[in-house]
Amino acid sequence: MYKTEEQLEDFARAFLRSIGLEHQIKPDMMTIISKLKHVDPRFGYRRVPDAKMPDTEAQWLSDEVKINMRESVFVGMQRFEPRARMTVAHEISHYLLKHTGHLNRSTVKSAVELSAKRIVQQEAEARRLAPIILAPEYLIPEGASTEDIMTMFGLSHEAAVIRKD
Repeated sequence: MYKTEEQLEDFARAFLRSIGLEHQIKPDMMTIISKLKHVDPRFGYRRVPDAKMPDTEAQWLSDEVKINMRESVFVGMQRFEPRARMTVAHEISHYLLKHTGHLNRSTVKSAVELSAKRIVQQEAEARRLAPIILAPEYLIPEGASTEDIMTMFGLSHEAAVIRKD
């Protein structure tokens, strides 16, 4: 079912509230992962050498309830790099939205990923939810500029523009 932006905002707020981070600005992604593991012991992640995932930054494996992420993404996440934070938030979004299958945050999309309606819809939904989790509307100050949002929430310029709109 297609979720509106308002529904995704409410969904993200309920999620952040459930893990005690509703009012946290720029939460550490490892903290979010740890809290998810506490809520759902099946949930996990695996660090994978970059060479074993050459075209994929991270992937959601619903049957294993795990996120695989490149070592460089894991390190980037720990360094608060905007793209790595967004990549992890994207994969967490697949988990939260109960998306099924083997879903990739790829640098190169396969023909199946580009054509399968379910995958296209799930990727679009996760792409919309991830920046909301990282920068919920209710925490963005009135009149904040794109640069303010980038700095405050650790987002890329592109993600900050999306949140400003």
